[in-house]
This record gives sequence, structure tokens and C-alpha cells, in this order.
Amino acid sequence: MKIPPRTLIYSGVAALLLWFVYTQRAVLTPFFLAAGFAYILNPPVNFLSHKIRLPRGLSILIVYLAIIVSLGYLALVAGTRLARESEDFTRETRYLIADLETQTQTLPDFLQEPAMDTIESVRLSVQLAPRRVIPYFPGALSKTINVFIFFFAAFYFLKDGRRMIDGLENLLPADYKVEAEVILRRINQVLGSYLRGQLLLVLIMSTLTFIGLSILGVRYALIVALFTGFAELVPFVGPAVAAGVAIFVAYFDGVASFGLPPVYEMITVGAMYFLLRELEDLFIIPQVLSRITRLHPLVVLLAVLAGGHIFGAIGFIAAVPLTAALKIVLEYALEKTG
Repeated sequence: MKIPPRTLIYSGVAALLLWFVYTQRAVLTPFFLAAGFAYILNPPVNFLSHKIRLPRGLSILIVYLAIIVSLGYLALVAGTRLARESEDFTRETRYLIADLETQTQTLPDFLQEPAMDTIESVRLSVQLAPRRVIPYFPGALSKTINVFIFFFAAFYFLKDGRRMIDGLENLLPADYKVEAEVILRRINQVLGSYLRGQLLLVLIMSTLTFIGLSILGVRYALIVALFTGFAELVPFVGPAVAAGVAIFVAYFDGVASFGLPPVYEMITVGAMYFLLRELEDLFIIPQVLSRITRLHPLVVLLAVLAGGHIFGAIGFIAAVPLTAALKIVLEYALEKTG
């Protein structure tokens, strides 16, 4: 069967685009994050620009200002506690490292060297001596530039996103435009709902975890709760890691409400995370995300692991929505050929 030249051209362009994304994934990361950010903020910007009739650029600036004010308020409310918990956590980690070094000396000789290497890596990660601060400046400068790129790109995604999509559609032949519009409409609905649902899920789980850990008297409750919330962005793996971190902190913090010994506090925290996970699976996820991706759990797990292996941290987060988008394209193709 002869393949039409147009199909060969589009296949080549798609392959070239995938190659470019893979090889330049580090450079493109702030743009990927900006696109997701634009999806989340698009509804309030549309409300201001379509309903209240404000210029779209001004609508974006108002939403940006609202976010900055909200984050500033949260920093005033929780910033002092977060800074105190971070200092305490760093200090306690150093004490724990010293104790582990003592315990390591009792291990067999063949285990002492890898154990000491691991402990040294942990020490270096929490130690910020002046001689170690200087090498961080290039990385810090790069991250600062990426933040500006992120907000700059998000502004133009919000302002000209529709125009960009229309421009891409105009590149397609006339008989493909209707199909492209249908597919993009479905993908847009799924991605927008998924990303906004994930953001709400982060807020809900962070709040519930903070309340539970505070009642149990677990130290560093705010840090652990924030980590738990953002870990929800990585299905399966994130919640499991967050629960493990919380259990570890509960066992070694030396403080607990109700006079619970460390072992019982650890068990109680583990039970709390299990109950919150069940609550999330039974009520929060169906109501917030409405099963919008309709992906089998094994497909989600495979997508997350593959995305993380290929693209790193951004792959963990983007794997599920991108897989859902691919599923939409395949389903549409099967509908047309069926």
C-alpha cells in the first residue's frame, strides 16, 4: 500500500518534534510548567475578559496580582513557623546523622563504607557552610531566570493561547481542520479539568494532613503537610513516599500528643495516612477529578514511571495528562476507522 506524501511529511514533522522535545527537555521545562499554569488560570482570566469585559492583558495582570497577594498573606501567616520548622529539622537531622555514624561503626566491615558514603551524602545535603554556598550561585541564578521565563511564558500562553492554536490549525489541510478542532476541544477539556482538580487536591490534602499531624503533635507538621500535598501530583509513588516521610518523622521527633510512645505514634500516623488515602480515593478524587482521565491504574503507574525516567520531575507530573491526551487521539482515530 502506497503511503500518501502528506502523511509521510506529517509523520516526519511529528518525529522531529518529539526528538526536539526529548533532547531539549531541560530548556523546555519552564515552558511546559507555564502551559500547565495557563490551563489552571484560564477560567478566571476568561471570566474577567469575557464577562466583565476587561482587556485580556489587564485580566491576566489582575489574576497575577491576586496570586501574589495570596502568597504574600500565606507567607506572613505561615512563614515564621515554616522557617522555624526548617531550622529545627536541619539541626535535628545533624544530630541524627551523628548518631547514625556511631551506630555504623558497629556494622560489619563490608557494610561500613557504603553506609558512611550514604550518611556523608545526607550530611552534605543539609549542610550550608560558606565554602559550599558559592557553588550554588550559578544554579540559583539559572533557577531565577527559569522563574522569570515561566511567568513570562505563562502570560503569553494566557494572552495568545487561542491564537497560537488557531495558527497551528491553519497549517493543516482544510479537510483536517474540523477533526483537529474536535480533538483539541476534547484534550483541552480533559487537561484543564485535570490540572485544576490536581491543584484543589493538593490544597485539600495539605490542609487535612496538617490538621491531623498537629492534633497528633508531630513536629514539622507544616513542612510534612506541604510535602504531602505536592506529592499528590505524582500518582501512586508520591503519596507512598509522603506517608513514609511522615512515619519516619513521627518516630524520630521525640514529641507526641496524648503521651504516645514513638512506636505507637508512628503507627497512628501511618493509620491516619491510610484513612486519608481511603477518603481521597472514595470521595475526593471522584468528586474533584470525576475520573476525567478514564485510565486504568496500571496504565497510570506505567506512564508515571516512564515519564519520570525519561523527563525527570516534570515527567512524573505531566505523564498522566499527556497519556490521557494520547488516549483521546487514539479513541478518535478508532471512531473514524470503525
